[in-house]
Amino acid sequence: HNNRHSFPTRRSSDLALDNAATFFVAGHETTANGLAWALYLLSRDRQAQAWAREESAAAWAASSNPTEVLEKLPYLRMVWEETLRLYPPVPRIDREALADDEVCGIPVKKGEMVSVWPWVVHRHRKLWDRPELFNPENFDPEAKAGRHRFQYIPFGVGPRICIGMAFANAEALIVLSHWLSRFSFRPVVGHEVFPYAHATLKPLGGLPLIVERA
Repeated sequence: HNNRHSFPTRRSSDLALDNAATFFVAGHETTANGLAWALYLLSRDRQAQAWAREESAAAWAASSNPTEVLEKLPYLRMVWEETLRLYPPVPRIDREALADDEVCGIPVKKGEMVSVWPWVVHRHRKLWDRPELFNPENFDPEAKAGRHRFQYIPFGVGPRICIGMAFANAEALIVLSHWLSRFSFRPVVGHEVFPYAHATLKPLGGLPLIVERA
């Protein structure tokens, strides 16, 4: 990110270039990690994978237009959203306090950093029923309608919400549906997967899977 100029005086060409770089670099890293976690979860739930595969194959058989395909993937979208709940590619969001404030009785001074952890919010027992369980039904329309808008924040929230959210979701669903319509995925017996949080949430030591033609 180029910090040579203050934001209001930056040229539109500079902003466009920075936004493009953010889409390419930050979007690739986070979406790739999210896809890895989605395959991990589906490899451990054969029924969910079968439903997602059936839906994906039918969607691509009906149309080769990505926009039309996206409209035919309601279950896979639930799988993807549940993946981002359990394994948010950005597990922590930092913000700098612009002024003195107080959060839950704790004083926050101007200039101090405040961290919000989607990883914690998404697995909080007061917010989710059986939060450690992979359950795409958490994102059926009825369940989503009854949820607090700050309860699920894989892309942040408010005026600084991720600019690439819609693009990332569409990209992930297209890629996942392509893979699932062609391949099946099984876990490697004996290999334990551990999430590792740095800038993004990655599987420590990689995430090997057994891939077979569907």
